[in-house]
Amino acid sequence: MGLMRSTYKVDESKFRITVQCRADQNPEILKIFWSKVTKVSYEQFYKPQIDKRTVGKPTKKSDYRGVCRVDYFSTVIDQELKYIARNLEKR
Repeated sequence: MGLMRSTYKVDESKFRITVQCRADQNPEILKIFWSKVTKVSYEQFYKPQIDKRTVGKPTKKSDYRGVCRVDYFSTVIDQELKYIARNLEKR
């Protein structure tokens, strides 16, 4: 996100975050944690996704904070990144 923010003029309101976590974790606490890390407003978070495969299985790493998926809605940036990727493939 830092690279994107330093490379492009981003509209912060276009960020959306999804927290993916284990069943024994508190998704609200994780949303607060990731909001601070990403500097994205708590209100821009989607409903957390809880991995049903982890029900009844305790998280072994106490510092595990789940997965933070970042979406950014911009066709212009999407097209530019695809253009860059295509040109890198040609090398």
